[in-house]
Amino acid sequence: MCVGNRNAHRYGQLFAKAEELFGRLNAVKDRWLQWVALGSVDLDNLADQHLHTSEDWDHNFRASKTWSQEIAKLPT
Repeated sequence: MCVGNRNAHRYGQLFAKAEELFGRLNAVKDRWLQWVALGSVDLDNLADQHLHTSEDWDHNFRASKTWSQEIAKLPT
């Protein structure tokens, strides 16, 4: 009898847990995707296009500060 046959009754649990974990991973990935995408653009050009007033800068600075706090909470 091979080991796979002895543990076949656990495959359902294993696959269910794997699906749950991959679902959670996808949720994290989707949440951070927009920030990772910033690495593929010219940030100076993007800032020139969208940041015109001091309020624009202030709003985006606060948003980036909030995201940096979220990054700090990620488990290492």
